[in-house]
Amino acid sequence: MELKLGFYQVTINMKKLLVIVVLGLLLTGNSYAKEVIIVCKFENGNSYGIDGTVEKFNKSTTSFPISDSIFKINENRKSLIEIKPNREKIINDVEWSEAAIKWYVTPDFDPYIKFSHEINRFNGVYKYVASYDKEHYFYKDQKILRTEWFEPCSATKKLF
Repeated sequence: MELKLGFYQVTINMKKLLVIVVLGLLLTGNSYAKEVIIVCKFENGNSYGIDGTVEKFNKSTTSFPISDSIFKINENRKSLIEIKPNREKIINDVEWSEAAIKWYVTPDFDPYIKFSHEINRFNGVYKYVASYDKEHYFYKDQKILRTEWFEPCSATKKLF
């Protein structure tokens, strides 16, 4: 095949071009191949008191609604995005292993609480834990040390 580009004439060997294209596709891989969306629905939880008591709760016993958690996971890129109704939040500092996907958060609005998140890759359960500073006056008055939420997850696809 010959191409004429102004003053230059370029001859391209079609076999070499084909080899270059095929190798390029093989080496780059497909970064979108392992993307999955999961929906996690709250099932139950536990609150642990400072005195060692455990209070169990579920959908019917909570005084506030708990919305579903939706995540977009891309295994190849090692990216995790939480999907909310009005935004998508990229989650940073994620620990990836064969067994679980984990991340930790200390919110700016309350430095006396620490959140740990874990999606178990074998049983599909999203575990969300809030650990409270037992010396802080608010949590000391509430007599609460830690709260756990458990949400079974399932893979889903966009409907439209």
